[in-house]
Formats: sequence, structure tokens, C-alpha cells
Amino acid sequence: MTAELNERFGLHLTDAFCGFKAYRVCALKRLDIRETGYAMPLELWAKAATAGMKIVELPVPLVYLDEKRTFGGNLDDAQVRLEYYRLTIERAAAEAEPVAADYLSGCGELK
Repeated sequence: MTAELNERFGLHLTDAFCGFKAYRVCALKRLDIRETGYAMPLELWAKAATAGMKIVELPVPLVYLDEKRTFGGNLDDAQVRLEYYRLTIERAAAEAEPVAADYLSGCGELK
């Protein structure tokens, strides 16, 4: 999913899901994030990139290595999970609106 986001939106993320996140509240107010499940970061990246917001990634050390971790329910099926993620990205990209340059200069950085 990270590779798909990078290719589609011109991002340079190393991991679309993991790590610590910090956001500017004034930037988040411009995004209508509605996803409450595992795909929430994908919606955020797609909408932020489509809106023209700046995204900065700072590396953090890997904390867990449990490859047997589960997502629960039907999301344990990798194909179902992939479809859910891709649908989230499609919806987010279709809903996102560009942000004016003057707004970005005052707040628009998203970290």
C-alpha cells in the first residue's frame, strides 16, 4: 500500500501505517477524515496529498515484529484487506479538494 500511495500521489513514504504521527490541527480541519478503521491512514495520506499539503516523514525504530498479528474478522483475509484499502484510497482521492496556496503558507504542513 505504501508503494501504491507513493506512485499515485508522488509521495516518499517508507511506511503508510506504522510510526508516530504528528499533525497540525489547522491542517487536519481542512480534511474530512471519516474512516474509523485500519484504512484511516490511507484516507489521510490520499486527502492530504490531493489537497497539496506538505508531508514530512521522520524515521522511528521498529517496535514490534509479530508477523502473526491479526486484524480481526474479514480483514484477516489479505485480499479483502487489500480491496478495503484500495477502496478507501479511491474514495479519499475523489473527495479531497485542493487547498489554496495562501492557506498552505500559514498552516498547511502535515507531519
